[in-house]
Amino acid sequence: MNRVLVLTSVITALLGHGVLAADFKPLREPETERPLASMKAMAAAPTVDEVGDVDSFGRKVKWAGVGQTIAVTADPACVPDEFNRCIATSSGGAFASFDQRDLETIVLPAKSVHSLVCHHITPFYFYQFMNSTGSQQTGAQLLLTPYVTVYNDVLNDPAAIDPNTGLPYGGQLEFSMAVTSWQQRTLEPGEQHLQRENYSRHCIAGLLSKQSLIANWGLPEALANKFFKNDTKIVFHLRGSHNFIETAQFFYGIRLTVD
Repeated sequence: MNRVLVLTSVITALLGHGVLAADFKPLREPETERPLASMKAMAAAPTVDEVGDVDSFGRKVKWAGVGQTIAVTADPACVPDEFNRCIATSSGGAFASFDQRDLETIVLPAKSVHSLVCHHITPFYFYQFMNSTGSQQTGAQLLLTPYVTVYNDVLNDPAAIDPNTGLPYGGQLEFSMAVTSWQQRTLEPGEQHLQRENYSRHCIAGLLSKQSLIANWGLPEALANKFFKNDTKIVFHLRGSHNFIETAQFFYGIRLTVD
């Protein structure tokens, strides 16, 4: 029999017995609308107390650049070229200091960063202590500090003032990257000690962020909001001091990520 005729007959019979449409119950009650206040609470952004950095919270990580510094070499036979910067040795015990700048540069284009630049720094340090004095030496030392200069047009704004000095930033910030290495040891007469350091330091608070521009560098929020809308050039350097170093070579790799 035609299904439509069967269905019509069933409905007619039900109506004849006084069964109305209102008597039919759906298998599942329709969902009621959620209160507006509840929906707003679900959509509310997290707070600083909850996540620490609300500007980068939930955002995707983007790879933003990679580089490696020119090697800084302490060796009597060192010849400076595009791959090497030569510094003095100190095997006799007198302290020698150095400050090698412009070892690598990475540029972040305007609007490529939302609020956070993360750094991944991997030092490659090779050095040999040597005691040629004929007596025990207790103070052989090596101190190495990678640091950066950050250039951005926002830092030329008259309102970009260093809160520590009261002076304008003049277009740049300069700071170390919390990967300082300090070694100290005792050397017996004639002792040589070869050392290699290789590790990585990753992000945490980041190399630079909108939050740090305001809280640490004292920029007004209006300038911090404009900062990453401009090109940001980051130049990498290395400074240090040492004694009883016969030969050494220092360089480090950099990987940047942004939100």
